[in-house]
Amino acid sequence: MNYLIGAGGHATVIKNIASKNNFHLDGVFYDGDGQNLTMLKKVGNMQDIKNYIFNNQFIIAFGDIANRVKLIKNLEKENIQWFTLIDPSAIIGNDVEIGKNTVIMPGAIINAGAKIGNHVIINSGAIIEHGCIIEDYVHISPGSTICGNSVIKEGSWVGANSVVINAIEIGRNVTIGAGSVVINNIESNQKVVGNPAKILVKK
Repeated sequence: MNYLIGAGGHATVIKNIASKNNFHLDGVFYDGDGQNLTMLKKVGNMQDIKNYIFNNQFIIAFGDIANRVKLIKNLEKENIQWFTLIDPSAIIGNDVEIGKNTVIMPGAIINAGAKIGNHVIINSGAIIEHGCIIEDYVHISPGSTICGNSVIKEGSWVGANSVVINAIEIGRNVTIGAGSVVINNIESNQKVVGNPAKILVKK
């Protein structure tokens, strides 16, 4: 059986992608009694997932990177099985690699030779150009463009409508503010914003 983890707005988009792929979802896990926007049956809270791991598969359906990483690492100790979803409107080039528990949202473009890691979000209308490497746990927000042969390292967040020019390396756990234009390499654990992007704060 196939389950979502998370029941907010991000989850509704993932549910819609599953529907367009004729991929059946059997329910959703989320904490508390908050609003379930997915309209799927609530199976249990987050702590209950471990009781359903055998013979089932899951996808994380919320966007916060820190909480995603924490939950994923705990669940992988239990040998959880993940699935990946790609919206039919996405354009995927030749020789593209896409990892587990990754979602490719509507209108995204991933060009030839790009490598997309595990637990990644490529959001609506984002462009990943040829030869890029997007490491695990990265979130590329809507409308962003990562130009050719750039590297976005583990756990980084690229804000909406940002541009990373070609052959740039973004370190681990970097936050790039919405609308930024990155023209230089960025070291790990930085927050940058602006055009051109400048360091706002070191995390």
